Amino acid sequence: MKHLRWYIVVVLAGAFLASCGGKKGGASVQETSEEYQGTPVVLAPLTERDFTRYLTLKGSLEAKDRVVISARVGGTLESVLVEEGDMVQEGQVLFVMDQRTYRDQVLVSEATLAARRSAVEVARAQVEKAQANLHKATLDVERFRRLFEKGNVSSNEKENYELNFQAATADFALAQANVAAEEAQVRLAEASLSIARKSLEDCTVKAPMAGRVSARLQEPGQELGVATPVVEVVDPLRLRAVASLPADYYAFVKPGETLLRLGDGKGKVLKEVKVTDKSPDIQPGLRTFQVRGLFSVEEGEDLVPGQLVEVSVALEHSHGFAVPLSVPVRRATGLLLYTVVEGQARAIPVREGITQEGMIEVSGEGLTLGGEIVVEGQYMIQDGDAVLVR
Repeated sequence: MKHLRWYIVVVLAGAFLASCGGKKGGASVQETSEEYQGTPVVLAPLTERDFTRYLTLKGSLEAKDRVVISARVGGTLESVLVEEGDMVQEGQVLFVMDQRTYRDQVLVSEATLAARRSAVEVARAQVEKAQANLHKATLDVERFRRLFEKGNVSSNEKENYELNFQAATADFALAQANVAAEEAQVRLAEASLSIARKSLEDCTVKAPMAGRVSARLQEPGQELGVATPVVEVVDPLRLRAVASLPADYYAFVKPGETLLRLGDGKGKVLKEVKVTDKSPDIQPGLRTFQVRGLFSVEEGEDLVPGQLVEVSVALEHSHGFAVPLSVPVRRATGLLLYTVVEGQARAIPVREGITQEGMIEVSGEGLTLGGEIVVEGQYMIQDGDAVLVR
């Protein structure tokens, strides 16, 4: 009886353990079968867009019109009527030179001209007098020639009147020459007066164009020579973007077509302008050439002459399929995109194109607009792997 009880205990214990083990093992198999159906992935439709390949480099902005206004006459700088940063209008007075010396020169020239004009009047009166003497001498010589022919006067008397006629003729010619000389002196005096007046006018210097005073280079009281720079004026509303490109890109840049994108270097686009011109040749030493884009500054744009900017030159344009930079998978065989066919990953070899704004241009057989591609989980799968689309 005792042995029977132990036998029953052992049998029941074994049955219990077998029962527990069987349930545990069965639950594990069922659980594994329910959880694993493939690598989770996310799909998104394939889109397309325009792409532009840019060459980005450092550039600057310069004023199209920049004028350095200099002293037109020498002397003391009497006053400067503008400050740096002032906006000026065309014709506005910028600075004035000491006028006293030049005003005196005008007075002297005016007096000299008046004297010369008086001298002309005297010379003309001398001509009239000489002409009258010549007229009398002509009558006398003709009369004495007739008397000589009749034998009424001697040859000596006739010769005296002929000499008087010759002298009167010379005096008349001399008087006419004196008039011409005095008239020439009048013209010279008039030119001197014009120069003196121009010098006096040039003491007051005006702005040749509207703009902003970018530099005040001299101060009142300074002695200046002719052509000494005093004020610089720029037009802040007509600027030119300038950048130097490697010679390899010369053929890519087409004035009137190529786009320049101006940025602040921190990702912000400030303005887009067209290339207006490029260097006619390439600098031999640096192997670079300049491109320039002329534009007008619009209201609210914070663009000024001398500003450094990031210049992106549009070298190539295309239109194609676009995916985020993180989507393509680079394998030893090349660049791949993945799609899903009947629950399995299918690799599509693609060629990469232009990268722009976080997107990359791709092309290859099997790509269709709107076709779904794997955008998450692609780095965990291979061609033919089972996948679970989420």
